[in-house]
Parts: sequence; structure tokens; C-alpha cells
Amino acid sequence: MGKRRESRELAIQFLYQMEVRSEDMPDNRDLELFWGLFTGPFRVTSSVKEFSLRLVRGVLEHKEEIDATIQRFTSNWQLNRIAIVDLNILRVALFEMLYCPEIPPIVSINEGVEIAKRFSSRESGGFVNGILDRMLAECTAPKAGTSGPTVVADQESPEMPTELTEPTEPTQDGATGASSEADSEPI
Repeated sequence: MGKRRESRELAIQFLYQMEVRSEDMPDNRDLELFWGLFTGPFRVTSSVKEFSLRLVRGVLEHKEEIDATIQRFTSNWQLNRIAIVDLNILRVALFEMLYCPEIPPIVSINEGVEIAKRFSSRESGGFVNGILDRMLAECTAPKAGTSGPTVVADQESPEMPTELTEPTEPTQDGATGASSEADSEPI
């Protein structure tokens, strides 16, 4: 398992613990007790701990905004009806998508799906993927000074077109669709 995956899993476990205990902000004692579980053969490296703490603190600091965004994309679900594990997986992935421009959003989505498959139900992977994929579809151009896209959290979802405005030409293999410069570049 990669270090970032391990960090994400630990962050989700800590956030789960906080949610079950109905605590909003951990104190240093909570963190010390949590990290105290990882000794001996279960010891975590400082880089794993550092990234995990970044995720935990970031999710807690931006929880209101993150939850409002999740609520918007789960219009038929109240947050309290989403499994706590799934909700915290969504929170961590969305935090990365919004506030970690060095991490490509697709990586955050894939990690969220894989963690959901491991820690939640069989259906959770698809649920998490569907929600995060809808969020990614609303990405905009990168923020000034960043390299990654930013999820637009305060706009209504754009309407999908009901018909094509221009017919597409068949390709050599019989499929339809427009080609792009990227399609024609050598591999």
C-alpha cells in the first residue's frame, strides 16, 4: 500500500472516530491517543502521519463548505442518512479536490472509490464514484497559481444539452465523434 493511501485511510478512520463520538474538533489528547494505536508493527512513518494530519485538519477546517457541496450533489439524501464511512471518504476526497492542487482530482476519486470498497459495503464504491464524478464534471479552469482544476461549489449544475447541435462524422472504424489534436498525437 502506498504512503498516501495509508494516510487517507488513517484520516478517514480518525474522522469516523470523531463523528461517532459526536466531536467537532479534536484536541491534542485525541490525536495523541489515536497515534498511540500505531506502535510496534503498526507504526506509521512521519510522512504518512503528516499527510494524514493535513487531511484531517483540512476536512475539519472546511467541513461546513465540504458538507454543503456534498449535500448539493446528493440531492435525494440527507447527510445523516449517508453511512459515516462513506461520508468521510467523500469529505477527504472533496477536500483534496478543492484544496490540494498538487493532487489530480482523478487520483482523489480513484482513491476514494478503492477505500470505499475496502472499508464500506460493496455498493459504496459505486456510490462514492458517482458523487465524486459529478463533482469533477463541474470543475473549472485552474485557480491562479495552481496546477489543478477547482470544483465549483457555489453554482447550480449546468443543464445537459437535449440534442446535438452539429452532426458528427463517422470515423474510419465506423464510430462517430469528433477527433481532437490529442487523439492524433503519437503515443
